[in-house]
Amino acid sequence: MNKKNIGQNLGTLRRQCGMTQSQIAEQIGVSIDHISHVEIGKGSISLSLLLKICKLMNVTPNDILAGEYGTKSADEDDVFCEEAEYGGDISLEELNPGDRILMKYMYQFMVNRRTDSEKKEEK
Repeated sequence: MNKKNIGQNLGTLRRQCGMTQSQIAEQIGVSIDHISHVEIGKGSISLSLLLKICKLMNVTPNDILAGEYGTKSADEDDVFCEEAEYGGDISLEELNPGDRILMKYMYQFMVNRRTDSEKKEEK
C-alpha cells in the first residue's frame, strides 16, 4: 500500500467531513503531527487507528486505503482485467502480519457489501 496515496485519501475525506487534523487527532488519541505525517505520506497508520478514523468519519477502510469513495466509471469486470494485467496473483505471504489481518478485514467487508447489495436487488 502506498503511504502517499493513503495520506491523500485521508486528507480528502477529512476535508469532506469538515474536520481538521487537530479534531481527528484529539478524538482518536494521537498527536496532530502523527495525522499530518500520515497525510503527507511520511507516517504509517495502524489497523486500530485506521478503524478509529473510519468510525469517526463514517467511512470504510477501503475509502482511505484505496480511495474508492468516488464513483467509478469502469465496471467491476474491467477493474479485474486491469488487476490481472498489472500484477497477476497476489500472495498474502509477502505482507507483514498486520497487513495480512487488514487484508482479511477488507476482503470480508467487500464480500459482505456484495452480499448486502445482492439482497437489496432481490427485493
